[in-house]
Amino acid sequence: MKLFKKAITALAVLSLVGGAIPVSVSAATYDPCDVNHDGSVDILDVTSINRYLSGQKTVLQYNQLDANQDLIVDATDADCVMAKVTKLSYTASFYSRKNNKEIAFPEIPSTPTLNGVSGSNTFRSYKKYIYELDTAVDYVLRPNVESVNKSNSDVDVYTVGDTDERKQAKGLNENTGLVCLENNKGDKVTGFIVDDHVIATAAHCVYDTVNHCFYNNLKITTYGANGKLTTKTLNAIEAHIPALYPVLAGEDNTSTEYDYALITVSDDLSKGYTHFKLGTAYNRTAYNFSDTPIYLTGRPNQIKTSGKWEDNTEDILYTDEGKIIDINNTAIKDGLLLFSNVDASGGQSGSPMYTIVKSKTGNDAERYTPVVLGIYSYGINLSEQYNAGSLITNYQLQFYNSNPNINY
Repeated sequence: MKLFKKAITALAVLSLVGGAIPVSVSAATYDPCDVNHDGSVDILDVTSINRYLSGQKTVLQYNQLDANQDLIVDATDADCVMAKVTKLSYTASFYSRKNNKEIAFPEIPSTPTLNGVSGSNTFRSYKKYIYELDTAVDYVLRPNVESVNKSNSDVDVYTVGDTDERKQAKGLNENTGLVCLENNKGDKVTGFIVDDHVIATAAHCVYDTVNHCFYNNLKITTYGANGKLTTKTLNAIEAHIPALYPVLAGEDNTSTEYDYALITVSDDLSKGYTHFKLGTAYNRTAYNFSDTPIYLTGRPNQIKTSGKWEDNTEDILYTDEGKIIDINNTAIKDGLLLFSNVDASGGQSGSPMYTIVKSKTGNDAERYTPVVLGIYSYGINLSEQYNAGSLITNYQLQFYNSNPNINY
């Protein structure tokens, strides 16, 4: 078996339409594309971004990597820097499917958050389950640091408000990056493809918190662009989760920070499938006062049609667009969660919570890049109803993109 190595690849081109708008002007006094602050914009700046996104380095001032100033560190930042290196124009914005328009990036705060929501730089322990051997083993990931100058149940329905605004995900390019996961109990949830042999999902989708063991059988079925199941099933090799998830599971919101997982498959997913990009959103408060769109696409157990709830017997994908919500509430015991007012329900656990960045470099075609900011876990009722997931941080970047302990 081969060790998994993540390569930073070119951005996927998604077939949507519309014009582009210029990026926001940064409040910083330095050139945002000079991410290493050495006084010049060159290939070393691209390398700095790629090393962070591949999980090879944990950067303390990681807001400096946000070259296109959208408050997210992701693959489009490397694209922005490369455009400047090659002296090409670069424009970018968020894209709203609901309104069919571009949305300007939020204004950069005068004192942007550094690493406050990206997790500490200490080690994190994980558990790996090998399906063929029915065996679990432990391992530790220790980040390489550098400075650049309620219940997780799938039976409840968590819609925001009284209406269900989810629509069938017809003809979305990212549909081919989603999978349906069915465990040996017959429960069905969602996962999404992040690399040629790697699928991301929630930890409670692969780990049985009642019987305190991994689900020893997992059926993985892919989706077509029409949002319907294909006949293609994938062969699961391993499942990985944070070691603290089984310990904290069920303790209100404490475990949700750790409610993420990966599955490796023997099948080659390099062609014909969308690979979701992972990004880190370092200032959620700014999003709370903007129209930044957040999407959640997955297979719900139920959908509300004609005023009544009906079972999704064909496992069809549904999607909804909402907003990122920053919550400051004492009921939340950790800060590494992503909240949204997007509609979701049981069965969509493990779905990507993502935005879409629309960009254009020089005379190239417009690109629509789905950037995952969180992994959907559960619904929570504070002052209002929200849906929450594990926030993508430097931990997840290393776990998914630069993990020497996974095999396929």
